[in-house]
Amino acid sequence: MSAVTDAVEELSFEDKLNRGYHLALEIIYEDDHCTRKRDWSLSRELENEAHEWADGLVHKYHYNRIEGRCSLAASLAYDLAAEERKVDEAIARFEAVLKQHGVEVPDGPE
Repeated sequence: MSAVTDAVEELSFEDKLNRGYHLALEIIYEDDHCTRKRDWSLSRELENEAHEWADGLVHKYHYNRIEGRCSLAASLAYDLAAEERKVDEAIARFEAVLKQHGVEVPDGPE
């Protein structure tokens, strides 16, 4: 594992969600104002995943289940440890894409 990925393992779940959000924005947009999209040839799956993160859908999904803003069955079925692993994997994918395209990956949760 890289030093950046090791540091992600030590973040709180909220910090990991924030990091994934900011990395997704880095993948999608060239500038800090989110006005110029990058012209990278990404797989449709990866592009959709980055947009889900950047649109806040991933945050909403997790917070709704954690805070009980969904069905009782969905809240009870929610496995935080398994979901946190999925978030870690998404962060690792996003970091790899940025590195592959020569974009510096910031340390820490943004």
